[in-house]
Amino acid sequence: PIAGQDAQLRFELELGAIPGKIMGDGRIDFHERKMFTSVRKGELIATKVPATDGTAGTNILGLLIPQQAGQDIKVSTADNAIFNTESGEIRASKPGIVSVVDKTIRVCSKLTIPGDINFSTGNIEAKDTVDIGGSILPGFQVSAHGDLRIGGGVRSAAVISQGNLVITEGASGKQTTMRVSGDVDIPFVEQATITAGGTVIIRRQAYY
Repeated sequence: PIAGQDAQLRFELELGAIPGKIMGDGRIDFHERKMFTSVRKGELIATKVPATDGTAGTNILGLLIPQQAGQDIKVSTADNAIFNTESGEIRASKPGIVSVVDKTIRVCSKLTIPGDINFSTGNIEAKDTVDIGGSILPGFQVSAHGDLRIGGGVRSAAVISQGNLVITEGASGKQTTMRVSGDVDIPFVEQATITAGGTVIIRRQAYY
């Protein structure tokens, strides 16, 4: 018997779950993560390739040996991403930024904050992907519905993301907490706490 192939998502865009390719010996070939991939209204994001049944075998008496069918996967979409169950296509219903966590695909608007999160901005709670040019200063909180990129660091602050998180300068402080549904890419962590549903990449070091 020949087992069936499991269902899978075939992405039509350049998206990555982690910032680099994991080699066979466990090393990671690092490249800059491709963040904030934009899509147009109606653009194809991914296609669900259905599972196959496989082919039955035959024993020496000519009797059939049943095969193992491929396993299905559950695909979910949110916000401005739509899944057509008949065609298996996932398309954007509005222009936006693609965020992928596990098998959930969403398309969100993008909020850009050029500087720090401080008293001039206050706490940020966005139903979008968020691109912060500076740092999150002590005592402040940022919550993003999609992916979150922080161009500076996180210092004794709180970060929540329902997508993936990339921090350029690292995180420090016992009061710093990061709760992320997807992956985290960060250069260093000092006395901070990370809770992630996906892969955590610490590029240099972690203290306490």
